[in-house]
Amino acid sequence: MRRGEIVGLHIDDINFVNNTISVNRAVVWDYKKNISIEKETKTKGSVRVVPVPLFCMEVIREYLKLRDRMVSRFKKEYRNYKVIDNLFLNKYGKIMASDTASAKWSDFRKRHSNIKNVSLHGLRHGYCSMQMNENFNLSPADVQKLMGHSQLSTIYIYTHSNEDKNDAAVSVFDKYYNSNQEKKINFSEMLSLYTNQLFVSRNKYMELIEFCIPEDISIIEKIEKIHNYIDNKYSFFKKINIDVVSISNIFDWLEEQKEMYGNEFIITHLI
Repeated sequence: MRRGEIVGLHIDDINFVNNTISVNRAVVWDYKKNISIEKETKTKGSVRVVPVPLFCMEVIREYLKLRDRMVSRFKKEYRNYKVIDNLFLNKYGKIMASDTASAKWSDFRKRHSNIKNVSLHGLRHGYCSMQMNENFNLSPADVQKLMGHSQLSTIYIYTHSNEDKNDAAVSVFDKYYNSNQEKKINFSEMLSLYTNQLFVSRNKYMELIEFCIPEDISIIEKIEKIHNYIDNKYSFFKKINIDVVSISNIFDWLEEQKEMYGNEFIITHLI
C-alpha cells in the first residue's frame, strides 16, 4: 500500500475472516487547513482488496488491543474527545499524517540495525518485485490489481529484477544468434524503444537503449536517435496507435500487433 492508503485505513477495512484488507481511501495533507484529511484513493484502480498473510493479521489483532488503550487515554486527557474510525492514530488521537508513518518506520529501522535501509515506500517496491519475480501463480495483471496501479506498465517501473534469475535464464542460442553488433528482440521490446512507453521492465528497456547507443550522451538524445532508426528500418511502427491500449485490452492488443507485424526484430549499435 501507499503510505497515504495505510494511514487512511479504517478498522472495518480489516477482514479477519478472509484475511484481507480493503483499500478505499487515502490521507493527504490539506495545505489550506494545515491538517491531514481523507479523500478518495489516487485512482479508481487504487480501490482494491489485498490478501494479507495470517501472521500479519495476528499482529493487527494485537495492535488493536494497544489502540483500545490509546483511545481510553485520549478520552481521559481530552475533554469531548471523539473517537475516529482510523486504524492508526496520531499522538492526539486524530488522523495520522503520512509523513508520520514514514518517520515511525525510519525510527523502527534505526532500532533494528539488521533491517536494510529501505524507505516505507520501498517496501511497496519490494512487494511488487517479489510477486513479479517469485510468484509464478500471478500474472502481471494480477499484480497490477494488488498494487492499485491504473496502468499495467507501472508495475514494471516498480519491479526490481532478480539478477541471478535473469542471468540463469539467458539462452545459449541467443548468445550464438546475436553478434556483438546486433540483437534479436521481440515486439514489446521494440515498441518500448519506439514509443518510450514501458511494455517491458524498466531494466530491460534501459539495457536495450544502452545496447543501441552505449556512447556518453543524454538519454533524451539516445531515445531520439533510436526512434529515428526504427522509423527508417521498420517504418510500419508509425501506424501503431498505443492510445487505444488500456488495462483491460493490453494483452489482446499486443497479440494482435504481433500477428500483424511479427515478434522478431533486429536492432544494432547505432554508433
